[in-house]
Amino acid sequence: MKRQSYYGLVFAIAFLICSCNNKEVNFSYSPASPRAGQKVTFSNLTEEGETWAWNFGDGSQSTLKNPTKTYKKPGTYIITLTADSSKHRMCSKEITVFDTIPTFSLSTDSIVYREEVELKAVVYNPYNKSVSYKWNLPECAVLTKGITSDESIRIYFSKKDTTVQVELTVTLDQKDFDIKRSLYIHNGTAISLLMVTDNGLLRQRIFANGAETPTLLPIDADKTASVGTLIIHQDWLYLLQSKDDTESAIYKRNLQTQQMKTLVKNSSATTGNGFYAGCIDKQYLYWGSLSTLHRISLSEEDALLNAPTDYQIAQVSDIPSMEEGTSTGIGIIGSTLFWSTGKGIYHFDSNRMLLATLLAEKDIQHFTIDIVARKIYAVTENTLFVCNLDGGYLRELSRDATGALTVNYATNRLYYTTSKGVAYLPLVQTQNNQTIAEPAMLNDITDVSALVIDDVKRQ
Repeated sequence: MKRQSYYGLVFAIAFLICSCNNKEVNFSYSPASPRAGQKVTFSNLTEEGETWAWNFGDGSQSTLKNPTKTYKKPGTYIITLTADSSKHRMCSKEITVFDTIPTFSLSTDSIVYREEVELKAVVYNPYNKSVSYKWNLPECAVLTKGITSDESIRIYFSKKDTTVQVELTVTLDQKDFDIKRSLYIHNGTAISLLMVTDNGLLRQRIFANGAETPTLLPIDADKTASVGTLIIHQDWLYLLQSKDDTESAIYKRNLQTQQMKTLVKNSSATTGNGFYAGCIDKQYLYWGSLSTLHRISLSEEDALLNAPTDYQIAQVSDIPSMEEGTSTGIGIIGSTLFWSTGKGIYHFDSNRMLLATLLAEKDIQHFTIDIVARKIYAVTENTLFVCNLDGGYLRELSRDATGALTVNYATNRLYYTTSKGVAYLPLVQTQNNQTIAEPAMLNDITDVSALVIDDVKRQ
């Protein structure tokens, strides 16, 4: 096939008509005969002015004094420059954008790691001549829509902080045009799954197009050992440790500054009472130890280190039929509280009076509450269940669940641990808890003792 270069195209002449209603406002542009896909530079010739408003006639605008613009399609456009936001200081000119060599456009000016972008061939073909396309993509490009012979495709990139080359060959009327563009892939921001493992605290960012490999966060291993619950409130990550009689503790770590604080450690309240379960509502931190429920205002939590016993609010011995054991779950919805020490889930009113016992015959390894859809997710005997807040419509979701689980509304998912790694399911929305969704695996990390989602998008 014969190759045709940019300079072999038919040269066309642009024309412009100046209709300035104030001679003080004026501009020029270059080149005088722009083609689609070619950058046009605008020179502001106005001698006086503080603010500028450009309208390029295709819906795009600029406030720069001397902007640049690339028209993606041939055609005639009216460009208007307004000085100092005054309708009396305006200048309008007409520009005609002519035929060009084929190129391709991007749906965004900044390519971001794992964010979808559309690539579209831009070919001026007024006489409907035969045309075909062939995209040549780097290995890190993943197709999400279309095939490499389509006019437009959607992709994302699985590498970050790197430059890649995308190539397109357009065959127009048996003539080949090769277009090559270098694209820089910026690191993006994303929500994260935080996990406690035998190796420490791991972070795995989750994107709309998959998740990246987990990374180890810098934190003392002694503070992550035997952590049974992770809680996030604003920029703080709470770690509830259930290590042994002398080392059980509650720590919190700032996710922005990495500052660590100790709330409870090596006190008489921790003896034999490893902290396993907890939650936070708008005002209070709740946590459970062996047969004891604690609560403290978030504004007073720094006082915990000196007087932890002052914040006990309930004892199993005060609740009829509730069995002693390590707390395996605490949840708050409205003014009511849910608490388990291993056998069943107990539901209390705002005065901590027992309202009901749910799943009374089940050995609860852990549970969490979806406060939006008003569901309870519980793991018992390595099986994941869902039920309504009154215990009704109990449904089995998975027979492979090892205990840790967390609800996340940003992704509309329940994340939970299995014998093969961390899995997820869409949150159940129906009243009768029917679901046909199959679990999907997020990673293959099998030694996770606690997990939580950080909803704040971070790099």
